Amino acid sequence: TIGQIFPYRMFDERIQALPFWMQLLLAVFLLDLFTYIRHRVMHIYLWRVHAIHHATHYINWLTGARLHPVEVVIDIGFNLLVLHFIGFGGDGLAYAASIMFFFNLLAHSNLNLEWPGFLRYILASPNYHRWHHAKTETEAFDKNFIVVFPFIDVLFGTFYHPSRRLPKDYGIYQREGEVPIQSSLWGHLIYPIGVKSRN
Repeated sequence: TIGQIFPYRMFDERIQALPFWMQLLLAVFLLDLFTYIRHRVMHIYLWRVHAIHHATHYINWLTGARLHPVEVVIDIGFNLLVLHFIGFGGDGLAYAASIMFFFNLLAHSNLNLEWPGFLRYILASPNYHRWHHAKTETEAFDKNFIVVFPFIDVLFGTFYHPSRRLPKDYGIYQREGEVPIQSSLWGHLIYPIGVKSRN
């Protein structure tokens, strides 16, 4: 088990002493914070890996699963191992991951939905995350990295959510000097190493 491989956990006793609902809320917040960090780092240093997620021209509930295998490994490994080291148990991790999964489906769902008033800064809506996938509006590039709590983006200066408006289109914004992503499965798999597919 993960506990046998990585036995050290920093705040194990303190976290286990909290009521379960508080453990769960803290775990979801930390998962979202770590998602923000990992997601932003990928935009800066591992864009070719993450670009596969942005290559789609249509946003729907399956878009959240459109990831390069390398990103899947980084995502699961980074988030869950960090929470384990902090001291969260298996139940807390499982429930928190389930909530994150639900919000990821909601964020990428094909719904024209945004929350009113101050709630737009508390919980992410599909319209909020659509701006993260904007293809032509440069003011939206590298914004809205979180899955659940937009106030994390607010704190780091990466919040962008114009009211009652959506991007004109979706897809990858080509960075200078990069080869285009090929539409084949093989082209997607080899894109991170900068080789153009022959397909």
